[in-house]
Amino acid sequence: MQTKFSTFLWKKGNLLDSKKLMEITSKCISEIIQEYQTDDLFITTNDLELEDFLHYNKEHYSYICKAEKIKKTFLFHLLKKQEYIQFKCLLIDNSFSKFINKTIEDQHFIEENINKYNALSKRESNILELICEGKTNNEISVILNISKYTVENHRKNIIKKLNTNYLYPFHIFFQLENKNAT
Repeated sequence: MQTKFSTFLWKKGNLLDSKKLMEITSKCISEIIQEYQTDDLFITTNDLELEDFLHYNKEHYSYICKAEKIKKTFLFHLLKKQEYIQFKCLLIDNSFSKFINKTIEDQHFIEENINKYNALSKRESNILELICEGKTNNEISVILNISKYTVENHRKNIIKKLNTNYLYPFHIFFQLENKNAT
């Protein structure tokens, strides 16, 4: 039996390119700072807001109360900017975490199902790909120039060989095959 694809998105022993990840993070942070400064995200405050802010943060910033009004306002903006950047960085961090977790899940799915996938015939593989694209039995029969009943029969065989009724997750195999082909 021939293997339908031989390379994975990443192998278990390999690491993600941390240098590239750091470049992306650095670029995101600089864009966040630029966005903060250019997109009307400067914080307008009045003296009352500033005093409230300092009052609630006085254990950390008690020495500020003696500073002049201009310095206080500047520090207020600085702290708010830091808070804004930390929030955006948290969003970036969450995005990276989701991406990495999704990659790991895909890798486990592939490892668990590669043998089942390789057991499919070429025609079954073509039909599975079209199913994963959301095509109906009628559409598949027109595309492959076969009868609707043949498609239904192949679908039953695919479900039996893959031992699942939910076929969509197998779209990952076709995405990787397309990446490897290019």
